[in-house]
Amino acid sequence: MGRSIVVLKLSRKVGDVLSFAQNVVTSLTNNPSFPDPTPPLAKLQTDITALMQAESAILSRTKGAFEARNARLAVVRTDLESLRAYVQAVVDEASPTESEALIEKAGLALRRPRVLDKPALAATRGDVSGTVRLTAKAVASRVLESAGVVFVHAGRTRLVSVAELERKLQPLWEGIALSQCWSGGGSPEEEGSTSMDLDEHG
Repeated sequence: MGRSIVVLKLSRKVGDVLSFAQNVVTSLTNNPSFPDPTPPLAKLQTDITALMQAESAILSRTKGAFEARNARLAVVRTDLESLRAYVQAVVDEASPTESEALIEKAGLALRRPRVLDKPALAATRGDVSGTVRLTAKAVASRVLESAGVVFVHAGRTRLVSVAELERKLQPLWEGIALSQCWSGGGSPEEEGSTSMDLDEHG
């Protein structure tokens, strides 16, 4: 299981930032899992109040209100980022099974690590009716070559045994016979190989 990443997911709307920040204060207050928040929650609460007042001044069309509000907003955002880092440090010391619950208790959000793993060998329907497009990791292509299913010539991977590859790929697609899938003339059995390339990736 990968590292649990704590994120803020702050809205651009000041009202939403205020609500979010207040929820964080409520979530962390007297929370035994987070005994020493940084910055102290009293500071964040003071900065939230100041931002609320600065936002109200904009509604009153006070001169310079936008600049003052933006400055207060930046302070609250900085407070929240510091608290995010503090919560992250606590979460990093916890077990993977506890980390998600800790983040929720802090009123923050979890970003799960993305796991990108392409299959070693995959088949999808081709652009032309009756064809199939094969995609193979480089290691899978080498395994197929050693098994006598494909061979490599001039940097191009070509099929040797259509029947064997069809057997291996049968669960991956439906209703397409590999004997129909070649770009050269004649049948693959007659030529001994097809000119259908395998896309190789690492």
